[in-house]
Amino acid sequence: LEPNYCYYIANVIRNFKMPGAVMPDFENRMAVIAKEANYGPLQYFDQVLDVVVEYWGLKDLRPIAPLAEKARIEILEYHIRLKKIRDRFGRFQGKTDLR
Repeated sequence: LEPNYCYYIANVIRNFKMPGAVMPDFENRMAVIAKEANYGPLQYFDQVLDVVVEYWGLKDLRPIAPLAEKARIEILEYHIRLKKIRDRFGRFQGKTDLR
């Protein structure tokens, strides 16, 4: 991965919306999907965000462009924040391993 691509990756991660987000009544539909299909924010973290951070080695990348480095840090901070939420929710649900 070209380290300076962090700038573009951050934009995609920050602005991610589920497919169909513009559909009428999307919030209700998403609640049903989250409940019945077991896919929601926790799965997004485990199956998308965590995979991107680990696979692309964002912790070890060193972009040269200052805006790309700022974006890399923002992605990692967002990752940490969502991981805390995921872990808290897992404890609330009585699960020790959410994967």
